[in-house]
Amino acid sequence: MKIISFSLDEKSIELLERLKKNLKISNTSELIRKALISLDNELKRLDSLKGYATVVITCLRYENSAEDFLHTKTRELKADIISHLHQCIDEKKSIELFVVKGSAENLREFYYLLQSLKSVESISLTVLK
Repeated sequence: MKIISFSLDEKSIELLERLKKNLKISNTSELIRKALISLDNELKRLDSLKGYATVVITCLRYENSAEDFLHTKTRELKADIISHLHQCIDEKKSIELFVVKGSAENLREFYYLLQSLKSVESISLTVLK
């Protein structure tokens, strides 16, 4: 097994400790392995999309980010946004819900684009058809 080191901000360390406690995992390495497997499984599900589909993508994001979230990122989208809902949760966070249809390749590209944004705290995908 290879040993790696990386830096975490205070908020991430608090999250790590909370997850360890709630999931009753005493070993930090084991928690990180489980998180990586979970993320990999989600990406495999996304990668298994074929043909054309309609999906719901939900993003929890920081409201006061420097990114012009909707205008700069969705302009490049080659799939059709059927519906978009933006709702402020509090002064710091909002939720974005997209119903999008298009080719599997374009849907993956949009999902990965959203996932790469620093303002996005979490993202989930539901395949409708």
